[in-house]
Amino acid sequence: MAERLRILHLEDNPNDADLVKGLLETDGLACDLAVVENRADFAAALERGDFDLILSDFSLPSYDGRSALLLARRRCPDVPYIFFSGTIGEAAAIESLKAGATDYVLKQWPARLVPAIRRALSEARESEERKRAEEKLRQVQEQFTGIFNSSKDAIGYATLDGLFLEVNAAFEKLTGHSKEELLVKTHQALTPMEYRRTEADIVNTVVRTGEPAEYEKEYIRKDGTRVPIEVTVFAVNGSDGTPAGLATIVKDITQRKIAERRRTAQYAVTSVLAESPTLAEAVPNILRPICESLGWELGALWFVDEAANVLRFVELWRAPQTSVPTFEAHTRQMVFAPGEGMPGRVWTTAQPLWIPDVIADSNFPRAPFAKQEGLHAACGFPIVSGDKVIGVLEFFSREIREPDRDLLQMLHAIVTQIGQFGERTLLAAQLRQAQKMEAIGLLAGGIAHDFNNLLTVINGYSDLTLESLAPDDRNRGSIDQIKKAGKRAAALTSQLLAFSRKQILQLKVVELSQLVRNIEPMLRRLISEDIQLTTTFAADLGTVKVDSGQIDQVLMNLVVNARDAMPKGGRISIQTANIELEEGAVRKQISVPAGSYVTLAVSDTGTGMTPEVQARIFEPFFTTKQPGKGTGLGLPMVFGIVKQSGGHVLVSSEPGRGTTFTLYFPLARDSVERDERARTQVEALGGSETLLVVEDDDSVRTFTCQVLRGQGYRVLEAKDGHHALLLCEQHKDPIHLVVTDVVMPDMSGREVADRLTPCRPETKVLYLSGYTDDTIVHHGVLDPAIAFLHKPFTPDVLLRKVREVLATPHPKS
Repeated sequence: MAERLRILHLEDNPNDADLVKGLLETDGLACDLAVVENRADFAAALERGDFDLILSDFSLPSYDGRSALLLARRRCPDVPYIFFSGTIGEAAAIESLKAGATDYVLKQWPARLVPAIRRALSEARESEERKRAEEKLRQVQEQFTGIFNSSKDAIGYATLDGLFLEVNAAFEKLTGHSKEELLVKTHQALTPMEYRRTEADIVNTVVRTGEPAEYEKEYIRKDGTRVPIEVTVFAVNGSDGTPAGLATIVKDITQRKIAERRRTAQYAVTSVLAESPTLAEAVPNILRPICESLGWELGALWFVDEAANVLRFVELWRAPQTSVPTFEAHTRQMVFAPGEGMPGRVWTTAQPLWIPDVIADSNFPRAPFAKQEGLHAACGFPIVSGDKVIGVLEFFSREIREPDRDLLQMLHAIVTQIGQFGERTLLAAQLRQAQKMEAIGLLAGGIAHDFNNLLTVINGYSDLTLESLAPDDRNRGSIDQIKKAGKRAAALTSQLLAFSRKQILQLKVVELSQLVRNIEPMLRRLISEDIQLTTTFAADLGTVKVDSGQIDQVLMNLVVNARDAMPKGGRISIQTANIELEEGAVRKQISVPAGSYVTLAVSDTGTGMTPEVQARIFEPFFTTKQPGKGTGLGLPMVFGIVKQSGGHVLVSSEPGRGTTFTLYFPLARDSVERDERARTQVEALGGSETLLVVEDDDSVRTFTCQVLRGQGYRVLEAKDGHHALLLCEQHKDPIHLVVTDVVMPDMSGREVADRLTPCRPETKVLYLSGYTDDTIVHHGVLDPAIAFLHKPFTPDVLLRKVREVLATPHPKS
């Protein structure tokens, strides 16, 4: 059912009111007609009701239509107002329409009334709908304006030519320009030249197709810096439906680009590290991806030379368009001490350093060359492995650049990654080295026992045979060659044991300078006349606790190596010094723990070594000499002896610049021990005492007993520990000395001695062994109270040692 119309009718003639009602009903317009005759009733009706239409006579006895119109327009301006009158003239009708009347119908033409009512109602509905639409549009516009002004993305409207018509606050913030400045600029004015052609093609496509487009470029900010942005551009159509302008939404993608650069750099670094077995091989290849992804035009790498305590140049990369020949040449030649220049400061502090303009920096030695070739900003970063700085990366730019926190964070992440890789590869190398050492140690220990037993017999019988031959015997030369070969074999075994730290060290407090003085004549005989040997000794040199015989071997090996590195002559320098290594900056520069040390350095002016060779010089059997010229055990032996003595070895070398080996020995803080066992010439090596020889190797036992019996000793033989104890039980007379092998099946020599002591407390013990064993030594160091003879031994050495032990007062007496 249709909704009934509510009509207010101002009419003083009841017949006319009935006429109107009839006309409406006849035409099918259901309505409620409220008829009033005067102003008071009209005004009251307006206050009461919500009418759809007002009909009014123009002339009434107590009121007039024009006044009613004005009142209605004030009270309900949107309700249609139609005059239905027989007296309104044309002029009055026109004035009424101007005053707000919707229409007028003369009573003489009643048939026109209903169409006029329908028309007025239709127009009112259209007007209402239009107002509602306009209100909605106004609300939307207000919302859009709020979004436009508060959006974090920059939004702008421009002509098809790119001239800005409107921009929001975010656009001002992004570009650094005020709104007034932007409204006289174009998109092109903010766009770097290299993006303009591509952007023009994109905009043309958007205008032609009507499809929006997204792309990336940069804006030039008011301060001249660039900001990376992502642009979404739309074509805005005019009233005729054709493109009339451009709308752009611009996002600042700085953080995205930073993240992309970080990922790119880290991926490149990760790829290089994954393909590199060592840090030394990896880092030079890392410079390029770091510089390219992070916007540096030049990068350099420095590694710490621990022995010389300096930073040495390793590698440099520069962008193809960057030409800095003078700066590059000086960089390649420079060496930095701690705290010197940017690399030295980074090394000392273990912290990154940013210099906005190196030309203005007072501690930048290369500043004149940087100024000459237009380098300004620089950044240095430490490469830290564990708790020490092992190298420094430095980067340069032609621009003056203030510290960039994002860039520093990226570099920190990358350099941390490099340092962690270095730490992992170092630990892996140490593990491999430890496993290799353990394997060779087991091998050396395994062969040393049997091999030294064999050499004891070979060398011993060679001596006995030579003593028995006449001076002119033709066999003397052959036996002598056997003896020499045996000595070389014994030296080789000794080197294996030294490398694997299986040597038995007889430590005493000594002064290294005096050791060098003692062996210097022998060292001079090892080198040729075209090599100069110089020595420099520190005054008041501290003492160290070492095996002097082993240090002699170390010196001879280092001098021979230096000699072989100078085939055309040169200079070898031996130097001693006191040094104090403290925690902190110095501690981070070399791989030696903090403490007090005495150093022994051997330097040469020879060919030097590449980093690849340096990495392998302590590997057993590794040698760069021609076949037959070296065993590859000399330097491993040096390393093993120094390490077993509690010391450290540092190497500094460059191709063409010679080599320095620096040995660090912990300061002993004790006075020099005199060798109380130093013997004067003993005329009588024999005796009549009773000796018990315990040795599981038949040949060694036979040889030992033969030598001792030959000098008058009464000798009891035992092939193992159990046999030795049985002999002691059966033999009722004194046994003055037990000469026992240390390593034997079932029962060691130490166990034999321990079980004999309770029943024969006056019996002395002399131990024989070819390698270290915790039975009588502690970590390779012999207890000073223990009498010991190292295999292989000669008859003369055996007899002197036996006589020495027998002549020494018993510890318990």
